[in-house]
Amino acid sequence: MIKIVPEAATSVCCVFLDDQGHSRFLGSGHACRVGLTEEHVEMHRHTIEDADVLLTTFDYPSPILSKAIEIARQAGVFVIANPAPLPEPVQPDALNILKLTDLVVPNIREAKLLLGKGHQEQLSEPDILAQELCAKGMVRVCVTAGELGSVLIEQDKVIVQPAFHVAIENSVGASDQLCGALSYYWTTTTPPNALRSATASVALWLKRTNRRTMPIAHEVTEYLRGIPQSN
Repeated sequence: MIKIVPEAATSVCCVFLDDQGHSRFLGSGHACRVGLTEEHVEMHRHTIEDADVLLTTFDYPSPILSKAIEIARQAGVFVIANPAPLPEPVQPDALNILKLTDLVVPNIREAKLLLGKGHQEQLSEPDILAQELCAKGMVRVCVTAGELGSVLIEQDKVIVQPAFHVAIENSVGASDQLCGALSYYWTTTTPPNALRSATASVALWLKRTNRRTMPIAHEVTEYLRGIPQSN
């Protein structure tokens, strides 16, 4: 659903790729935040209530996120949050919002920022970061670590999912692909299988030259058939 706000500006982001397909971003800020109100979210309450999963990012002001999550929680909708882009310093309301979600999916940089750890601090393992975020009141945390894969902490369970190594054509949108796939698989299978399937979808995305469509379920199934279950 798209609503055009004539008086609002449109954000611009330039993406730069190196020879290995890894990306860097240069953006103009958060112009897209202008004009979006809680009333807009309320207008589409039924869409959120009818969903199985609400997936959100931090592209929106805190009151907007809180409103959408409130509607989802009231309707029993599973909420996944990708805390990006994450401004520095992290504000207390960001942590409070994440505590209301069912699953938080930060990368290592975002996890460290949420924990108040500086960029120059010693490298932390994904599982340690995830455990520390859960200790702050988050129900489930999945910390992604690029080529190292990801770690999901759910109560006392630790799920480690290595990345599937492929020749990378383009890394842009990898975290979005993971979160989108997790949103689909989370309601159809167990958490370990959901994370494994989502990780496989990222592998397919990374080696895809045609970015007009995301990998679909049967592609993921076919890909996983050729990979031992232990991976």
